[in-house]
Amino acid sequence: MVARLVLSLLLSLLFSWGTSLVALAEVAGNLTIAGNGPELTTIEPLARAFEKANPRAYLDAVQDGNSKPVEMVKAGQAHIAVTGTEAPDLSATPIAWDGIGVLVHHSNFTKEVTTQQVADIVSGKITGAAKVIGPDEQVVKTVVGTLLPLSTIAYLSLSQELSVVSGGVAVRLLPIDKVEPEVPTVKDSRYPFRRPLLLLSKKEPHPVAEAFAQFVLSQAGQQVIAETYIPLKEK
Repeated sequence: MVARLVLSLLLSLLFSWGTSLVALAEVAGNLTIAGNGPELTTIEPLARAFEKANPRAYLDAVQDGNSKPVEMVKAGQAHIAVTGTEAPDLSATPIAWDGIGVLVHHSNFTKEVTTQQVADIVSGKITGAAKVIGPDEQVVKTVVGTLLPLSTIAYLSLSQELSVVSGGVAVRLLPIDKVEPEVPTVKDSRYPFRRPLLLLSKKEPHPVAEAFAQFVLSQAGQQVIAETYIPLKEK
């Protein structure tokens, strides 16, 4: 009786290990990930970590500011689009939060703003010499180089702004609706300006795309996410 039980357990373990090995072997093939924003700094190391864990998979992260990642996925030119908004006919997998901070020079008299005031600035209701500046490093340089009586207000990814502030650059972040722009307030939605970071893919199953999304949501993937964005899960 005992011998039969031991044999049964061994067979069960062997079957489980065999199934796991087959599942691992199935994570193979090419995957193209497209984006047109600053997400490459996160997607690139995620892709390399995934390839290390799955030697038979090859991931190509395509980053072009003039591209249309969603259209590339729909046209079959890419398997995954990295974006902040959902799209019809595509599956969306949230992988992180991106807070949007409002940045001013230290000498700026403004202490805080409201959601409505920020909306009015962005929409042009509050007029000024507004212009689009990029990349993000240039945005920070513009704010730093603008002294009174001139006043510059800018917005970009909160994680980048927090890094700039902690580095001693002469800028500061404004509270919005009296809520400080911080990781905890973004994560629990008290801070109003945040967007999800999404992986968009076709609804038809794609083994490598599904495996990559699962990896990004794992503890190892979320640790990589935490270097530049706000992870969905605790590290």
